[in-house]
Amino acid sequence: GDDANFSTTITNSIATKLPLAGGTMTGNILFGDNVKSIYGTGSDLSIQHDGSNSYISENGTGDLFIDTNNASIYLRDTNSGNVMLAAKGGSSEKIELMHSGSKKFETTSTGATITGNLVMGGGQVKFADGGHVMLGDSNDFRLYHDGNNSYIANDNTGDLYIQQNLADKDIVFQCDDGSGG
Repeated sequence: GDDANFSTTITNSIATKLPLAGGTMTGNILFGDNVKSIYGTGSDLSIQHDGSNSYISENGTGDLFIDTNNASIYLRDTNSGNVMLAAKGGSSEKIELMHSGSKKFETTSTGATITGNLVMGGGQVKFADGGHVMLGDSNDFRLYHDGNNSYIANDNTGDLYIQQNLADKDIVFQCDDGSGG
């Protein structure tokens, strides 16, 4: 056309394009529904939104890693802002599961802590030999099996009652330590 500086205009325009070897984006990249962002020569990883749901898909032969530098990763409910899952790194490394913003499960250096009720639907709770079921704030009542024998231990915190009918409080079995108690 009539651009006296056509060569300069084109050169300046080309200079603003992202080079194939990479560069820095200064704005958003908008993908329409059902358009995937695909990574890997074998289309191993894709990110997409189908108009209703969003997907991160690992389709290769390897695993999907999400790395963080001693930081935490949170899975949150957008509407309430509540954290549903927290994977915490660094010195407080642990996994937490929440319900409505309230922590219900947490891994610890010695195992896991559950807050609230644990309901088993037809499953079993199994302990290895030497594992204990411990009850009471001071773990003063224990049930366990040592590989040879089974034990009910009441660590001197009071009397041990085995009752048949809780409504009538009928004692079916009572032990006496010989002290008249």
